[in-house]
Amino acid sequence: MRKLCSYSAILALGAVMVGILPASAQAREIVLLDADNGKSVTLQQGDELILRLESNPSTGTSWHMVLSPTSLLRLSEHQYIPGRCSGGTVGCPGIEEFHFVPAVSASFEMGEWMRMLYLRPFEPGIEGAKLWQVDVTLRH
Repeated sequence: MRKLCSYSAILALGAVMVGILPASAQAREIVLLDADNGKSVTLQQGDELILRLESNPSTGTSWHMVLSPTSLLRLSEHQYIPGRCSGGTVGCPGIEEFHFVPAVSASFEMGEWMRMLYLRPFEPGIEGAKLWQVDVTLRH
């Protein structure tokens, strides 16, 4: 019985690797950039949504998530990737990268807006903040 289970696992892994299983069974990385502001994206369980937004924290400005308390997404990783300016210029903009995975298991289609604000968190209010948002749908 143990060999039968092992062979089944190997066959299933091979089917995923060569694309025999339906796309819904294969996890995807969906990358969104500054230019994708205002667009819509559909995720399935196991997918990863990656945002790569230009940022310059040397000015005190950075991206901040605005997610609902019942958000469909969970932040799994956040990092800053420094830019490369000629001559080693100080204050060169880079990329803030956010990785999100579905926070809930969808038994039907669910959707919400995901908003990011580019602002200085130490200044009061959000006047002058840059808004970046996408419509996210999580499909079973």
